[in-house]
Amino acid sequence: MIKSIRIIPMLILLMAIGVSCEKRPTDRPSGMPGGPDKGFSLVEYVNQEECGELLSTPLYAGKDTEVGVLEVSSTMENQIDVKYKINVGSGWTITETHLSVTETLDEVPGYGKNAIPGLFKYSGEHENELVVEYNSIPVGETDRIFILAHAVVARVCDQEGDLDESLVDMPGSAQLYVNYPGELKQSYFTTTVINGGSLDGDYKGWCIDVDAGINFNNEFTYDVKVLSSYNTGLPDMNLVDKPENMDLVNWIINQDYPGQEAQDGETFTFGDVQRAIWVLLEDDPGSGTGQGLGNWSEQRVKLILSDALKGEGYIPSCGEEVAIILIPVDPDTGERISKQTTIIEFPVECTPVYCDETAWAAGMDFGGNNWAMFFEYCIKQVRE
Repeated sequence: MIKSIRIIPMLILLMAIGVSCEKRPTDRPSGMPGGPDKGFSLVEYVNQEECGELLSTPLYAGKDTEVGVLEVSSTMENQIDVKYKINVGSGWTITETHLSVTETLDEVPGYGKNAIPGLFKYSGEHENELVVEYNSIPVGETDRIFILAHAVVARVCDQEGDLDESLVDMPGSAQLYVNYPGELKQSYFTTTVINGGSLDGDYKGWCIDVDAGINFNNEFTYDVKVLSSYNTGLPDMNLVDKPENMDLVNWIINQDYPGQEAQDGETFTFGDVQRAIWVLLEDDPGSGTGQGLGNWSEQRVKLILSDALKGEGYIPSCGEEVAIILIPVDPDTGERISKQTTIIEFPVECTPVYCDETAWAAGMDFGGNNWAMFFEYCIKQVRE
C-alpha cells in the first residue's frame, strides 16, 4: 500500500480546506470518473512548506513499490522545475517519462476516461537514468496547477547468456604459455594467453591432442590459432578424432569435478577429467601412464563419462564456460605445428534482462481504468 496516501471521505475533505497551500485538497470536478465511492486518495504536501517552495511526493512502480520521489519547485516567477529521482541502490532506472502540467484537470489528455501519458505535453526516452529533469516549465498567472507525472521504470530481473555474442570479439590468433599442473590442481594446465586482446588472461586449460607434447612451466611461448569449440568447420580440421563430442566436453568442464566427492566416496581429480576428455575426443586415448594425470582412476573416469551423456546438445549459457581451442602454429607461416592443441575455459558473457513497470507520482486517483494519479502544486500563497 502507498504509505504517504490516506483515504478521506469527501465531506472531511471539504471541511479540511484552509489557507495553507501545502495541505489544501483538490476539489474533484463532478464530471470526473472515480470519486469518493472509488476511494481516491490524497497526498499531504508536508514537504511544501510555503507556496512556491519544494514539494516532494513518492514515485511508485506497480502501485505499491516506492522507487523514488518526484520533486516540484518554483525557481522563477511563473515557471516550475520537475525532477524524477530514483532511490540510489534500489536497482531501478528510468527509461521513459511523461509529464502533464495544466491549470485545470479537464486539460489533461484523457480527462473523463483514462489519462493518456503518451499525449502528455512533456515526455522523453532515457537510457536507464536515475534522475530526469524538466526545467523552466511555464505555468502562467495562476495560484495552483495540476500535475500528473508518469514514468516507465526498469530493473534487472534476470540475466541471459549469448554464446555468439561472447565470441564476437574473439581474436583469430594469440600467444600462450602453460604451467603444469593447473593452479590448485583444478585443471591439467594453467594457460596464460597474451597478445590476444579480449582473450588475454589466465585460464583453466586442458589438452585435446594426446599424440603431441608441449613445453610447460613458462619454458616456451606458442603462437596459436584461436577457434570456438562450436565452430561448424571442426569436422574438416582433423584436430581430434571425434569432434562431434565437443558438446559433451563443454558439459564436463562446466561441472567443476576436481575436488568433488565421487559416488564411490573418493574425490574427483583433474586427471579424471583430463582422461575423460581424451576418451571422448580420441580414438586411442593412450594408457594414461606417463601422461601426467596424477591420481586418477578408470572408475571415476567412467562415472564422468556416464554423467556426460546428459550433455548431448549442450550449449553453455550465462555464468558458464565455453571451451576455446588454441592450435599451436608456426609464427611465420601460420601452419599447424606438432605441439598439443589445448582448450581453455572462457566465460560466456551475461547480458542483463530488464523488466519494466509503470510508475506514477503519488497523489489523488485520476479515475478511469488505469491507476493514474494527480496532485496539486501551489504556485503562490492562496488568498482568503
